[in-house]
Amino acid sequence: MEHQFMPDFPIVPMRKSDAVDVTFACTQAMNGCLLEKNALSALQSLTSLRKEATSHEFSQSHRDACWKYIEILSQIWSKAQIHLNFVWYDTYLVDDKKPVKYTSSSLDFEKANILYNMACSDMALAASFTKSSSADSLKSAVQIFQQAADAYQKCLDASQISAQNKGDLSPKRLQTLVTMALGCAHLVMHINASTQGKSEAIQLKLAVGAMNQLKPSVEAFKAFYGLGVTYNFISNFVAIKNYAIYCAQSLAAEQCVPKLEYGEQIARLQLAVQALDRAASISYNSASKGALKKMHTELNARLKEATKANNDIYMQSIPDEKALAALPEILAAKPIEMEKLPDIFGSILPANMSSALNEYNSKVGVIMNDTRMVCGTKNSEGEAFCKQVCGNGQIPQDLMNRIAQINSTNVCASISSQLPVVKKMDLETVTLFEKAITSLDSENAEERRLKGQYGYQWVRTPSEQAALNYRKDAEKFRIALKQAQDIDKEIERKYGVINTQMQIAQSAKATPQTNPEEVVKKWKDIEERRRKALNTMEEIYLKNEKDKINVIKGGNGSQAAVLSLLNEFNEPKGQIQQTLFDQDMLIKQNRTTSSIDVAALRNALNSIDEVMKTLEQSFQFHKDAQIKIAEFQRTCNEFQESRQQEAMRMVQQLSNGTIYQQGQQQAQQFTPHQFQIPQQQQQQQYKQYPQQQYQQQSQQQYNPNPYGQQQTQFKTNPYTVDTQQRQNSYAQAPQQNYQQQQPTYGQAPQPYGQQQPQQQYGQYQQPGYQPYQPYGQQGNFPHL
Repeated sequence: MEHQFMPDFPIVPMRKSDAVDVTFACTQAMNGCLLEKNALSALQSLTSLRKEATSHEFSQSHRDACWKYIEILSQIWSKAQIHLNFVWYDTYLVDDKKPVKYTSSSLDFEKANILYNMACSDMALAASFTKSSSADSLKSAVQIFQQAADAYQKCLDASQISAQNKGDLSPKRLQTLVTMALGCAHLVMHINASTQGKSEAIQLKLAVGAMNQLKPSVEAFKAFYGLGVTYNFISNFVAIKNYAIYCAQSLAAEQCVPKLEYGEQIARLQLAVQALDRAASISYNSASKGALKKMHTELNARLKEATKANNDIYMQSIPDEKALAALPEILAAKPIEMEKLPDIFGSILPANMSSALNEYNSKVGVIMNDTRMVCGTKNSEGEAFCKQVCGNGQIPQDLMNRIAQINSTNVCASISSQLPVVKKMDLETVTLFEKAITSLDSENAEERRLKGQYGYQWVRTPSEQAALNYRKDAEKFRIALKQAQDIDKEIERKYGVINTQMQIAQSAKATPQTNPEEVVKKWKDIEERRRKALNTMEEIYLKNEKDKINVIKGGNGSQAAVLSLLNEFNEPKGQIQQTLFDQDMLIKQNRTTSSIDVAALRNALNSIDEVMKTLEQSFQFHKDAQIKIAEFQRTCNEFQESRQQEAMRMVQQLSNGTIYQQGQQQAQQFTPHQFQIPQQQQQQQYKQYPQQQYQQQSQQQYNPNPYGQQQTQFKTNPYTVDTQQRQNSYAQAPQQNYQQQQPTYGQAPQPYGQQQPQQQYGQYQQPGYQPYQPYGQQGNFPHL
């Protein structure tokens, strides 16, 4: 018959479960075991997979999550002892009873419940494919219904093993679901056959197979849940059963006509009409109900016509339903198992074996890395040696003369004796400089303390700029000394190259001459033997990567198993060591003038004059630097003392309140600097002024400039005069004029004969010494 209708296939409700952290339990059970990356990733996904498997979401991803979770958990369960309690609940209930709760620590119990939910998801997924009448969609629906039957069958097996075979997991209920899933598959096969115009005989046999499986299974399913046929989840089961009866009986009735069995035709049409009537009445989908009613009307018309013809013409008796002959069937649908996942935990090792495997991995890694590195280095050395043998001749005569001159004047011995002295002077200069700037550090710390004590009232701008300039001068000293240290290190490096090249040239033999072709041939033989040995080691390494786990398992993680794997490398390692020895002997035996790098020797000899000249500059630099640093230290000490006196006067004025207003006006315009005034001395100074003197002084009008009214023009460093004269100068200099003054001290003469003119400070220019020319210009060492 031509297919005109697609029924709504039933959906079986899922079971519910309490949440369980499966990942944590499995991780604890496998603590100390060695896992590969993909196995570790699978282990960490268990909890999320179980959460999705118990989410009651009918979808392809839900079905896949259920299957993946079962496969991974089963693989882990066989490798470790896992302690977990799983809690599951039955599905739909009778009356108002609470759901029946089941608890077990058995893996089979967990598998049975997950498989049950997966089968339910399969049933819903297959039903969704029947919404389309295309051949491919119907084929997919048939396949998934068969997978659902397999999942219910596996659930039945697991529940019997776990002895938790009650409620939804009872054997009768699960077997009923298996039969129902196969019946749905046969019905879809029948619909697909009728759509494609297959023979009525095939359509009939498929429809009969669906009827014979759906009819008893649906009735048993209704009895299990104790539900009447109303508009609930059970109605689709009833509708699909009656539709299968209609398909089988209507097709069988058509085949009775050629046989002139009109009584049997009427009996089968009556059964088909009754089935359509029940299906239409129970269906709650309006579209399905309308289609079923239309089919019922058409079939009922056929029944009336056949009945009239039989009464008027044939007058055959109508047999009872039980008297009808059994119809032929085809049971083509079978449970189909889903594809199993590969065993990603097959290589898992217990803790003792993991330790042995880690030991092997670390040792073999060292062996292979060191061997590769040594082979690469020695190959490069051999190639360079062959190039020297083939590309260079004897030492030129001019170089021989130069070597003789150097040896006669003991230049190398002189440089060797001067280098330690330079290094010592370098260290002394740096130590002296670090000692010189301690007074600036002390002054800075004290200024910070006073600023914290007096806040915005503490304002002294003129000498503040001088402090900044001294700091900048100190930084210039530091940079110059760092450059000098780098230059001294470069001198030492160049001398090392000179010494090496001189020794090679003097130890080389003038005769006999080396045969380049013979040397290269020997080297190629050594290189080939080394290459083969290294390739052998690489092959052993790859083989052991595949076999190491089985070897360690066979040895139960013992040290002997690890050694057996490592000992396989001994033979090629010995061969490589022999090539290293042969190469060293080849180079030693042929170390003649032909193996001298003439270009490197010439460069080394040409750099001797530069090294000697730079050594002289280094001595002069350090001598000048120590003098200028000592002068800088004295200047810093005097400047610190002057700032202390200035701070003491400001403390007195602040105590009398005479510069309070001035401090408020300038609070946003200064950058605080500090001087070191011992706290005990400060307290003594404060005690010298009794309260009445404070009151008298607070009534006096002070000039905001704490340095007086007269200007003193310093031609030399103002901090070189004695203390009393310096205090008088501060007391006489007005603030506006003091801001235009800057201390000066002389410039260091260049150590290379070129003098710099002396400069005086004006408008608070940077104090200090201008830098020497840097290395590579008019001299090697920086100025101070």
